[in-house]
Amino acid sequence: MATILVWNCGEDHLAHAKQEASHLESLRSADCEVLVAPRSVEWNNLAAFAGAVKPTIFHFIGHGEDNGQLVVREGGNRVTRPAADVIRVVRAASASLDGVYLSGCYTAKPGPELLKDLPPAAGWAIGTVSEVDDELAAQFSEKFYDHLIGSAASPQKAYDVANAYAVADWGNEVPHAAWFVLSPLPAVDQMAQTIWTGLRGIFNRAAFTVSMKNEMSLQDLDDALQDVSHALGTGQVLSRRDRTVIPPASFPPEWLQEPTVQSFVTSALRGVNDTRKALADLREGNEGVDCIIGNAINFNPAVAQDEWMKRINRVDRARNNILRAINALLERNNIPPFSLIPDSYGPAEIKRISARK
Repeated sequence: MATILVWNCGEDHLAHAKQEASHLESLRSADCEVLVAPRSVEWNNLAAFAGAVKPTIFHFIGHGEDNGQLVVREGGNRVTRPAADVIRVVRAASASLDGVYLSGCYTAKPGPELLKDLPPAAGWAIGTVSEVDDELAAQFSEKFYDHLIGSAASPQKAYDVANAYAVADWGNEVPHAAWFVLSPLPAVDQMAQTIWTGLRGIFNRAAFTVSMKNEMSLQDLDDALQDVSHALGTGQVLSRRDRTVIPPASFPPEWLQEPTVQSFVTSALRGVNDTRKALADLREGNEGVDCIIGNAINFNPAVAQDEWMKRINRVDRARNNILRAINALLERNNIPPFSLIPDSYGPAEIKRISARK
């Protein structure tokens, strides 16, 4: 899914800036999110906004100067920043960023170096090497995104189409330029298959298959969560016995930066954090207890038994959030998903225990 962050710094000075931003918003769909930054987003808080949005595409609208500086908002004033610095800030806030479109005069003056702060796997950057008519800038943007998003074209193909229209309508002096770094990574389905092979050894264990009430070890679950975090952070799958790396099951860490894979990684790690919190609630006041017996009859009686049962279910459900994140990648690539873990206790069982109070 594409997420486009639009930073319109030219709405008060460029006649077609609002038109360009509005066209981008019209592309919003189930497969494309478009967020136009409010006027309150200035240079000093651009990174915070980008970090919340996590764009895959950053689209700047505004003035550029002939030295390659962009005119941006800061403290209510118009100041200049190098185009490469703007890209670097957004990229630092969003590891998913793989495309940059700088709509304005001279925005691509620095040339291919605009790409150097994009992901090592791939990336593209579009801008202008000289002055550009405001109406042409808006038209070029519209044609590019109509094909990139509307027709699911590659960035290169979408640029070629936009350029062909611009040359036909405006003549041969079209100032737009683009640079592309093709991905050396395998296709996503191939990466997903390899990642599944590596993670299968982590997830085919009681920590991710058994309900907590079945005397599942709390420490084993904690260890399994660490294995998941390590694999999704480094690409390394560790041996349970001696904690050494298993090369055949591991995969290159740069795969984790591919946008589709990264989306699943982000969701899975969120599930890991939720599981750790739920597990901490079980361990609180239960020092020395490593597994659940029956309806938590071996847990600290200072907390009601039905409350322990609810907390135990939360661990089951949090683990399922990890599995769902992984399954989203697997199912998308026609790989059989992992089975979800049933709740340890059903509503009727919890209600029956509650009624005994």
